[in-house]
Amino acid sequence: MLQIRWLIVTLLMIKVTMLDAFASEIQSDSAQIQLVPFQAKYQVTRNGSKIGHASISFRLSHSEAIFDYHSKVSRFFLTDERTERSVYQFQDERSLQIPIKSKSYEYIRTGTGPDDQLFIDFEQQTIQSDEGIDTFSNLLNDNQYFRLDIPFRLNQGISIPTEYNFLNYRGQPRTYLVEQQAKQTLDLPIGKVSAHYFVITRPNSTRRVTHAWFASDYNHQLVRLTQYKNGKEQADMRLKSFTEDPLSQPSK
Repeated sequence: MLQIRWLIVTLLMIKVTMLDAFASEIQSDSAQIQLVPFQAKYQVTRNGSKIGHASISFRLSHSEAIFDYHSKVSRFFLTDERTERSVYQFQDERSLQIPIKSKSYEYIRTGTGPDDQLFIDFEQQTIQSDEGIDTFSNLLNDNQYFRLDIPFRLNQGISIPTEYNFLNYRGQPRTYLVEQQAKQTLDLPIGKVSAHYFVITRPNSTRRVTHAWFASDYNHQLVRLTQYKNGKEQADMRLKSFTEDPLSQPSK
């Protein structure tokens, strides 16, 4: 009986030691690469009327970083729910750029109209959708990459690129033109914050314009995003809660 108890106690001590080591490793990794896991929740409005909600979460594992976006909006009888998951692989942290590169990207859309989904494998350079499998050759990131790169650069005091080249949620190569404006003070559901302000457009087009704000009070993460199409507001996403969790793991 004593031998059995001794064995159980030993196994429990081993388990606790492994968990402590795992937690320390994740803390060390996040400190080295200056990336901190977080979860942010947003209120989504259109022309002042509440139409839904959105959330962003960022998690770290041993060799990967996972960035999740989810939104659900409804207007009159129309509904739209979207989920995007970007998985990034760590790179050499000595680089001046953010030390991650796109490994995979998954997009799922449900609601009014036809459902849509897409999966991009950046290592195999393949795009899988309802239309089949396609390939690409350019070394691009996914369309959520800039949402991590801009905060990283703001934290490090590194200049922001004037453009980002990426594959969008349809698997098409696209470019964002980024123009940094003067800082602004915003009145958000989470409170009043001072934020870095950016205007994002597409080359040779003013049809779609995105306004994005990133605040140092929240580790320079996104606190507001407003999208316009043909001069009309499509959605205004404003931060209502923000939490950091350096030991959190990817959601399933």
